[in-house]
Amino acid sequence: MARTPVEGPRVVEGVMQGQAGEPRFDLGIVKVKFPPPADVPRVDLMVIDGNRDGRLVLFPHEHHAARLGETQSCQLCHHQNLPYSRNSACSQCHRDMYLNTDTFVHTSHVRELGGNEACARCHEDPAQIKSRDATTGCLECHTEMVVADSRIQVPEEGMTGLAVGYMDAMHILCIECHEEKIETEPATYGPEFARCTNCHRDANGSELQYTAPRVLKDGIAVVEPSGESG
Repeated sequence: MARTPVEGPRVVEGVMQGQAGEPRFDLGIVKVKFPPPADVPRVDLMVIDGNRDGRLVLFPHEHHAARLGETQSCQLCHHQNLPYSRNSACSQCHRDMYLNTDTFVHTSHVRELGGNEACARCHEDPAQIKSRDATTGCLECHTEMVVADSRIQVPEEGMTGLAVGYMDAMHILCIECHEEKIETEPATYGPEFARCTNCHRDANGSELQYTAPRVLKDGIAVVEPSGESG
């Protein structure tokens, strides 16, 4: 299968309005020429469109953080600590839309550990072939790498240095959480909360060309303005 590189999220100005008696919110992008009424509150919406095919998901990140609790929500979803990293986009590790990504950089480990003489630090048994399967586990050195209480747990075989495809990562995280909410809070969240259409609302990527510019936030790329024509 050909690789499909993933690009990170963008942030646009949007609106988010609740529906009476339902947990679902209406989400929309604020357009330059057709702004909503002044009394409609504006929110930042994260545009998730990894392969830039125009079939995007509008994700109210701040709303999720508020509902889950600012501190708890970070550790629930962002499941690995990376060096010098304050906020890491999912696409930083899940770099292909459908295929696994190898996140282990051998050359940097060789350099940091002192070159060839440091091979024994990870490859302890000289009788074994020096391979990923016969090396020291990542967590034996990187003890703080895994975020405690994250929804994403370390697999039984341990940290392998492989990240699943971006689409699988998004679906596993989002859908399983929504399914759990249906079970634990059925009075608030109905069956539709875990259906595809709850997130995939047929938002059209062509709408992004009419949005207002946004300020760069936490290293996340924003949509560039392209004029008010159209």
